[in-house]
Amino acid sequence: MPHNNVERIRNQTAANRITYLQTQDVDGYYAFYFLALDSGKDRAYKKAVRAEGTCNLEDYSEIIHSGFGLKPTQDDIRIVEEKTGIEVAELFPELVQ
Repeated sequence: MPHNNVERIRNQTAANRITYLQTQDVDGYYAFYFLALDSGKDRAYKKAVRAEGTCNLEDYSEIIHSGFGLKPTQDDIRIVEEKTGIEVAELFPELVQ
């Protein structure tokens, strides 16, 4: 039983770091990114993505998974869940409707 509690706490902590970004890349194509924000860089990340122009996401986060289009496919969601152990539907229900 304690192992399950530790795992749940680890997943909750990891979930607090995971964010989803939908944007256009430098060539104008729609793209999406699942990111694990670096600890302490969340304010700088938010400022960078709100600013006009481009930013290097890897300066603020680890890219868990990315793809082209307006929304991830079921395969994309499965990949993110396998890599993180977190249910995408719990964090981003709008992506699985």
